[in-house]
Amino acid sequence: MVNRAALEHDPIPLRIVKGHVYHKPHGIPYAHGCNPKLIRDLTEYWDGVDLDLRINKQKRGQCCHQECPTKKDAWFDPKHKINDRHKVQTLTNAECDRLRVKYKGSNRLLMSDVKAMQVCKNQGKIPCFEAKSDSGRNLFYDPEWWDGFRNRSIKVGIIPVVMSLPGSSKYNPGIKKLAAAHEAGLVTMLLWRGAYPDSWNKHLDLVKSRPKHPIYRV
Repeated sequence: MVNRAALEHDPIPLRIVKGHVYHKPHGIPYAHGCNPKLIRDLTEYWDGVDLDLRINKQKRGQCCHQECPTKKDAWFDPKHKINDRHKVQTLTNAECDRLRVKYKGSNRLLMSDVKAMQVCKNQGKIPCFEAKSDSGRNLFYDPEWWDGFRNRSIKVGIIPVVMSLPGSSKYNPGIKKLAAAHEAGLVTMLLWRGAYPDSWNKHLDLVKSRPKHPIYRV
C-alpha cells in the first residue's frame, strides 16, 4: 500500500502539485492526444499527461476515450474487423493491441495501461489515468481491480495518478471509483471545478480545479 505520510517526501506526487498536466486541445481526436508518440513529443513544461482509461474483455486497462474506440475518434483496425459497434469491453488484448491511429505520418498503437506507464516513465512524465465508464461491469468500483493496476505500476517502477470527475448522478459514481482506487493504495485526484463535500477528502490525495488553476493537495 502507498504510505500516505511518505507522500510529502515523494517527488512524483509532489512534482505534480501546481504543475501542468497535458490534455489534448479542443477539436483534435482523443487518439491524437493519447498515443506513445504524443507523450514522447511533450516538452519539459508538462509534468504529467491526461490518459483516458477503460477496461477490455480480459480486464486490462486501455488508454481509450470512447467506449467504441473507432467511433467519433481516430482509432482504426488495419484488418478491418473492428468497427464502430465494437466496445472496448468486448475486445481482447490481441484485438486492442491491433488498433492504430495515424499520427504525424505513422501509425501509432493503442496503449495498454502498462505501455502508457512505461512510455511516461521513459519520458519523465506522470501518467494521470481518468477512469471512464465500464458499462455495467463496475470494475472501477472494485479495489481488487485497482490492486492489480497498482501491482502493474510497481513492476514498471512508477506511481500513477487515478482521476475522475465526481459524476453527474446523485450517487457520485466518480467518487466511488476514486474510493476504490484509494483503498487499493493508489494516488487519487478529483477533477473538480468548485466546492465539494468534506466527506470526499478521505478518498483523495489531489484536486485538479478550473483550467489555469493549480493542482492542490488535500
